[in-house]
Amino acid sequence: MDNSITQDMRALWLRLRTDGGWWTLDMLMHHWKPGRAPYEVQHAMDALEAGGFVESRDQARNLSYRVTLDCKAPSGFAHLRPNQRALNE
Repeated sequence: MDNSITQDMRALWLRLRTDGGWWTLDMLMHHWKPGRAPYEVQHAMDALEAGGFVESRDQARNLSYRVTLDCKAPSGFAHLRPNQRALNE
């Protein structure tokens, strides 16, 4: 599955890992790639979730994503662990 993760998806994963917390699609669209269509961001998050790189939760019909200690890291990022401070938020 890691082979299907694009460079853009790796950058998105790194953003989530570094900043921590839960991110909605609207938040990701605004901060990651403002010019991207909603379906493009959703596709990226679906691929990351399917590969075990992010965790999701559905809260009041609003899907959110984050990187947890249980999530895998894409190739080349295994040395990075989620931001411990952000995990507690």
